[in-house]
Amino acid sequence: MDLTIDYVDEDEISLDQFKVQAKELIKHERDTQNYIKKRLINNIMESNTLNVLSTRSTKTVTYKKDCDALGQYFKIKATYTINGKKIVRAKSSSIIYKAGANADNVYLTNVGKVQYSCLDSMRTLGVKYNAKVHFQGIYGMPTTIYAEFNYNG
Repeated sequence: MDLTIDYVDEDEISLDQFKVQAKELIKHERDTQNYIKKRLINNIMESNTLNVLSTRSTKTVTYKKDCDALGQYFKIKATYTINGKKIVRAKSSSIIYKAGANADNVYLTNVGKVQYSCLDSMRTLGVKYNAKVHFQGIYGMPTTIYAEFNYNG
C-alpha cells in the first residue's frame, strides 16, 4: 500500500517500535480495503443517498458499531430508515471516540465526507470515512473508518 506518513517524532518512538505499529496499521488498512472491495463487487448497488419508495411503513433507527479496523478506538453511529427488512435511506452518521482513544491519545484529523453503500439486497448499510489517524502525537497516517449495519442493527 502507498500510505503517506505525515510525521514521526523520533524522540518519542524508536524506529523498531514505529515499524511494528506501522505494519499493524497497514495490515488493518489493507484488510479493511480488501473487505470493502469484496463486499462492493458482490453487490450491485452503491450510493451516497439511498431512496426506495414502498407502500409498507418505514421507521428510522439509530445504532452504534465498532469500526472494522481500529475498533478499540472508534465506533460509528448511524441513523437510517428501514422498510421491513430493507434499508431504504441513510440519514446520518458520525464517528464516536471510545475510551481507549482518549486513554492512548489516538485521534482523527482530515475526516472526509461519509460514503454509504447498500449491500446484501438492501439489508446492510456500509458506512465509510477516510481520515488521518494520529497515535500519541508521534505519527499520523491515512486510514479507513468502516462499519456495517443491518436492518435490525
